[in-house]
Amino acid sequence: TGERSAPIAALPSDPRLGPLFRAATELALVTFRYHGEERTVEPYRISFSRGQWYVAGFDRTRGAERLFRVDRIEGDVVVGEPKAFERPEHIGSDPRVRAWELGDADAVTARLLVDADQALWAVHAAGEDAVVEQRPDGSVVLELTVRNRGAFRSFALAFLEHAEVLSPQELRDDIVEWLTAQLDPPRQAVGEGAR
Repeated sequence: TGERSAPIAALPSDPRLGPLFRAATELALVTFRYHGEERTVEPYRISFSRGQWYVAGFDRTRGAERLFRVDRIEGDVVVGEPKAFERPEHIGSDPRVRAWELGDADAVTARLLVDADQALWAVHAAGEDAVVEQRPDGSVVLELTVRNRGAFRSFALAFLEHAEVLSPQELRDDIVEWLTAQLDPPRQAVGEGAR
């Protein structure tokens, strides 16, 4: 008919996206400031999730894979020479961004046991690649990379009594402390509220 249809959605633009896409395509290193620190990154993948652009890659500054939110990059992205690195064969089968992975804290590997009646939903939310054990009773053990403890706590607590943090101990303690604080809120000082 020759008529143009209206766009279904508009993706937010960012001036840093062009250099990042070029670098990911050309296998060029990128350098940028993130949380006040100069980073040199091998950009493996650019993705859009939950209304935000992300770049996933190997952060040579930190010596580990990281996920960066593009709008939090400070200033310009400097692109290096092409073919400066090789993209690994396996970057991760699921490009979805999960809230517990977002953040700049050092990664902690968490193991979460989820009962059989909640296992299907848990695997859908975390991804098939997170399953490290399927037990005979139908429960599953998920292994998750956690950089945002609050988001991990929210995910684990969504299952109520149907999930248990197996490791590490510090994440188990974090949930126990948070739950204890919810049960025992700070008391009012004597005399407050009596007026």
